[in-house]
Amino acid sequence: MALRGETNLFTPCQAIGLFCSKVPPAFTYSTPNAEDTDGNIACAIENQCVFYSSKNLHFTSVCPPVDTEITAVAADMERTYVAFGFCVAIISNHFSKIERRLIIGNGGPKMLLSLTDILVVVDKGNTINVYTQKMAI
Repeated sequence: MALRGETNLFTPCQAIGLFCSKVPPAFTYSTPNAEDTDGNIACAIENQCVFYSSKNLHFTSVCPPVDTEITAVAADMERTYVAFGFCVAIISNHFSKIERRLIIGNGGPKMLLSLTDILVVVDKGNTINVYTQKMAI
């Protein structure tokens, strides 16, 4: 008979404390050949995206604040994508600066998915918007 007990293996993102809000964090590798422990963790705290090192959770950088509370975060090796209000901010991972903002109609973005060259945005009307790197940048 298997015994069931509490475990911290699958803790909610709020359990990390100030590192995360109700928005799940996004994880990035620093280089394609990096070890599993290299990279950044992008966390949304109210209207700012804060970056931590994934090796030791040391603070790395913070991006400029956006207009409203962040609702979704996605990341790849070069960029972090932050959804807020009716917009998606594209943030450079190297400089922590907002490169560009995309305006999303139909209620604003609900979910983001980064596929390196492609950004998939699902808005609140459940419309799927696909942006290539050339269109978004």
